[in-house]
This record gives sequence, C-alpha cells and structure tokens, in this order.
Amino acid sequence: VFNKLTEAVSCEYFKTNFLPLTSTLERSYGALDSFKILICVEGNFTIDIGLSQLEINVGECTLIPASIDRVTLKTESGAKILETYID
Repeated sequence: VFNKLTEAVSCEYFKTNFLPLTSTLERSYGALDSFKILICVEGNFTIDIGLSQLEINVGECTLIPASIDRVTLKTESGAKILETYID
C-alpha cells in the first residue's frame, strides 16, 4: 500500500516505520515529543517544513527536530522511506 506507514520495528527504545511514497503526504508529529530521522532507501523526495524545502536522495537522511510538528513529503518519481523516532 502506497503513502501508508507500515510499522517495521517497535521496541521500548524506538520505533521505525516504512513508507512507500508515491505522491504528496502530510505527516503530523504533534503528539510526538521526539526528533525524527527520515532515511531515503529508494528514489528521492522533498521534505517541506513550511519555511524551507530539502531534497533527499537515495542513501541520504535528514533529522527533523522535535520542535517541528508537521512536514509535507513530496515525490514525483516515487520513494521508499524509513522513519525512526524515540517512542
């Protein structure tokens, strides 16, 4: 299923989700008091945090501070993303 998170790992220390991205997706992190790490494992995507955008290519990752509670992920050619945070 595309543009839908699948839980890959969950333990007492952290959680990792798998996200096959095919278009635009808004992620809300309002209830989460942790940094987030997004790792691009296939394709590329753009992360938009409102004031700036950053393109992430395969093999690259980005750290989203805990103070950012909403991001928009966009791709034109498709991407597969791992999302990790402290649970």
